[in-house]
Amino acid sequence: MAFVGFLFSHTISTHNMDTFSTLLLLLILFSCVSLSAAHNITQIKSDESILHALKSHITSDPFNMLKNNWTSGTSFCTWIGVTCDSRRSRVTKLNISDMGLEGSIPQEIGNLSSLAYLDMSGNSFHGRLPKNICSHNNLQRLKLLDLSSNKLQGDIPSSLYQCPQLESIDLSRNSFGGYVPAQISNITLLKELDLGVNNLRGRLPKDICSHNNLQRLKLLNLSRNEMEGDIPSSLYQCPQLESIDLSDNYFGGYVPTQIWNITLLKVLDLSWNNLIGRLPKDICSHNNLQRLKLLNLSRNEMEGDIPSSLYQCPQLESIDLSDNYFGGYVPTQIWNITLLKVLDLSWNNLIGRLPNDICSHNNLQRLKLLDLSFNKLEGDIPSSLYQCPQLESIDLSRNSFGGLVPTQIWNITLLKELDLSHNNLRDFGENGKATALASNDILQFLNAQSNNKIGHTPKSVKSGNILFSFWGLRRNGF
Repeated sequence: MAFVGFLFSHTISTHNMDTFSTLLLLLILFSCVSLSAAHNITQIKSDESILHALKSHITSDPFNMLKNNWTSGTSFCTWIGVTCDSRRSRVTKLNISDMGLEGSIPQEIGNLSSLAYLDMSGNSFHGRLPKNICSHNNLQRLKLLDLSSNKLQGDIPSSLYQCPQLESIDLSRNSFGGYVPAQISNITLLKELDLGVNNLRGRLPKDICSHNNLQRLKLLNLSRNEMEGDIPSSLYQCPQLESIDLSDNYFGGYVPTQIWNITLLKVLDLSWNNLIGRLPKDICSHNNLQRLKLLNLSRNEMEGDIPSSLYQCPQLESIDLSDNYFGGYVPTQIWNITLLKVLDLSWNNLIGRLPNDICSHNNLQRLKLLDLSFNKLEGDIPSSLYQCPQLESIDLSRNSFGGLVPTQIWNITLLKELDLSHNNLRDFGENGKATALASNDILQFLNAQSNNKIGHTPKSVKSGNILFSFWGLRRNGF
């Protein structure tokens, strides 16, 4: 104050007014810088105290990761898992994942105002996530929140939507309960939402993607929870969606037709639910689902024909429609899906014959698993199967296939599992010869029990690596 008085007494004249103004501005600037520096020092000390608070909530540190490293004698910006910005020494990233830590998450964590990335996954944190984690302007810069694979419980805080910069939320593999907070759909920049493997219940909001909500969302995972109700048709209004996993819940009703219009969709897993109805005939027509790689609708109650238009989804690698009530014929066009690796149509009501050229003409060159068990298929087993060189597992059991087992099947070099049980097969090719089997060191499982007359057992089966206990010749009629 004495300095200010001196300035006033010596610069009051008009002649010295310019000098006075300049000095006054310098004084104000100096005061602002001092206040800013003091504020920054306060925030730095606050960040350090918050980290100490977190450490005090750790009850077990089996590898002494924090005990030996988070010490008062060193700068907290050098502590393991801590990243600071170089200019202000504020904590911007906290990664203490996979350290075997046990403890709880303190409320103070929300006061790390410069924090952009928080990863505490792969530990044993328990208790509840602070309700006000994003309230009161907390964590306004947070982009990533990963607390997956812990033991957290309680409700998911609705205040998460008050972290406006959030792009990724992963709370999977915990014990969170209650409902998915409706406010979560208001996080404008959200790209990934993974709440799988928890105890969440209730319904998904009907307008989850309406009103321009979640326009950047790419991944939605709510698998292995206890959710119910209809799947919201508004999901198609999230135009960036690439992966939807709602498997292992209690969702019911019909699959909304709008879902097939999500242009960028790569993964759709609705398995293990209570879904009913039919698949649309034009599921992949009109350039729909051109990027779809995985389609899993297994363990539902769906019926009707399998759409032949599936072959118009050129990127499909895995189709699993098992354990439903699909009927009719296996569409011949399905064998033209070039990139297909997994085809599981087991446990349905499919009828008819398999085409002789199923693997001919360079079809299904990447197919690894073919499961058509527990259907009503008949006719011969196609000898062209050996022209699918990547096949590792074939299950044609519990059908009505007849005739001879084609000897060419033993030429599938990578074949590990072959189940032909419970059919009407008569023998292993000509005179029961399976000479190629003798050189197959990869085959681990062969089941041909309960057929019509398979009486010739290749010697290599008795002495090789095959799981002979499942051979079951005593149940064959010879």
